[in-house]
Amino acid sequence: YQYLLTFLFHFFYFKNQKQFINYFSFLLIVLYLNSGLHKLNGSFLYVVWEKMILIKFLGLNFNQINNTYIHFAGLFLGLIEVLSALGCLFFKNKKIFFILINFKHQIF
Repeated sequence: YQYLLTFLFHFFYFKNQKQFINYFSFLLIVLYLNSGLHKLNGSFLYVVWEKMILIKFLGLNFNQINNTYIHFAGLFLGLIEVLSALGCLFFKNKKIFFILINFKHQIF
């Protein structure tokens, strides 16, 4: 749906570049908000955070993963995305939130 909406925004607002950028920015904000909210649950922590990131990517063993702080640190990924999306949506100065999103992508 993201590609389809991007194409439709481009098709309908081809001559009005400012309106296209506004709609496309709103689409990305909603996408980050939705993605961040879906990362705030136990299945993300177990399937993605533990299995994919901590074990396969970082090579941690089960004793290290059983640490409560390491296990629940995966919630910060979703929290960063939700806060960045809400910041981009409601604050006038969006630069700090775009830097936060880029920082998250550079780290993970």
